[in-house]
Amino acid sequence: MISDEMIGAARALNDKNPDFSAIWETLQKKQKPRSELAVDSLTVDPALKGLGSEVLRRRAIVSWMKSLESVGAGRFVVGRGSKQSRFRWAIPPRAFIAAVAGEQPTNTTKSKPFLDEEGGQGIRHEFRLRPDFVVELTLPTDLSSFEASRLAAFVQTLPFSAKEESRP
Repeated sequence: MISDEMIGAARALNDKNPDFSAIWETLQKKQKPRSELAVDSLTVDPALKGLGSEVLRRRAIVSWMKSLESVGAGRFVVGRGSKQSRFRWAIPPRAFIAAVAGEQPTNTTKSKPFLDEEGGQGIRHEFRLRPDFVVELTLPTDLSSFEASRLAAFVQTLPFSAKEESRP
């Protein structure tokens, strides 16, 4: 999920590095970003020629992808053999790109640190499910992938209707 903290961190990176801003602007113009973004596909993009030689562009793009990984937007994967180096998004790229550009996505979370009665640490999340409905959830700070999968499976059992319903 996209959090306000992730958006703020990505914007701060853009403010510090003009090369990052140029990369974001290029991504905003793309029709449909994929779940994986290859370094080479950006390196050859004509809109990024202003970043210098191909070596300098590649270095800036890899640095940008590693910075995105540090804010939790996904994972930078180093290419091996015939596989290219790439960034694998952990969140919806279109919504994140729009949010960093200043547009407010419909599904964002707000996270606040939390201590329960027994002293356990958790994070209280707010998730905007619909424009008029916010879900609040407190999860442990060390939530595992297995626990997240169990929680997701539980939530999928909650609807009474099996068909997709459209909401106004």
